[in-house]
Amino acid sequence: PGGPLTAADAFEGAAVVVYFSDVSRWYRGEVTSVNNDGTFGVAYEDGEEEEAVPLEDLFHELQAGPPPASSPPPAAPPPAARPPLGMPAVERALEGVGLERYAAAFDEQGFDDLGFLLQMNAAERAAVAEGVGMKPGHAGKFVKHGFEAPVA
Repeated sequence: PGGPLTAADAFEGAAVVVYFSDVSRWYRGEVTSVNNDGTFGVAYEDGEEEEAVPLEDLFHELQAGPPPASSPPPAAPPPAARPPLGMPAVERALEGVGLERYAAAFDEQGFDDLGFLLQMNAAERAAVAEGVGMKPGHAGKFVKHGFEAPVA
C-alpha cells in the first residue's frame, strides 16, 4: 500500500486498501460513504462491504512506478484475497480452534462468511456463541480468541 489516507483524501470513490490484522492481509476497495462519526463506508473488490471503517485503517493504493524519494518503502505484506466465503472455510476455521462440533449450528444460524466472522469483536462473538448454543467453556474460548488458537 501507499501511505495512510488523510481526511481530505478519503472521499467517495477514492481507491483504498485496508489491512486486516486478524488475518494479516490487505484488501483493495473504494470509499462508498463518508460518515458523520468520522468513519467511512468501503466496498471491497470481492463484493464485501463495511459501513464504518476508521480513517486510520485506510491507506492509498500503491501507484505504479517508483515511490517519491521522501516516502519510505511499505513494511506491510502485499494485498491478498479476502478469506473464502461459504461453510467449508468456516468449518476449517472452527476445526482449527477445536470448535468443529458447532459447524452445523453456525450454518443453521447463517454464519457462513468467514471474512464477516473474522471482523467481529468480542461482544459480537459472544452473541454468535449464544446463538449457536456453545457450552460456556467453548463460548469463553471463542469470545476471547475468536479463530486464533490460544497460545499455551
